[in-house]
Amino acid sequence: MSHEDKKRYKEAFSERKTRTRKKRSTMLSNKTKSLLSKKFDDGHPEGKEQDAPQIDPHVKMNDNYLRTGPYKPKKK
Repeated sequence: MSHEDKKRYKEAFSERKTRTRKKRSTMLSNKTKSLLSKKFDDGHPEGKEQDAPQIDPHVKMNDNYLRTGPYKPKKK
């Protein structure tokens, strides 16, 4: 192994600077956003009756919410 190869090998395992994401992981179309908003509102009917705080559409598109649906506390 040459000295140059050794340097390249060490560089491959050196600590790398992490990069922040510039965009969301998924970009949703307007049609999908409106569909998700409807799904969210259907899952939370009690919010319509009360003066619930306005929820940002990006919270409705949260990955956890899309996978699991509305929050349900565990039964003890």
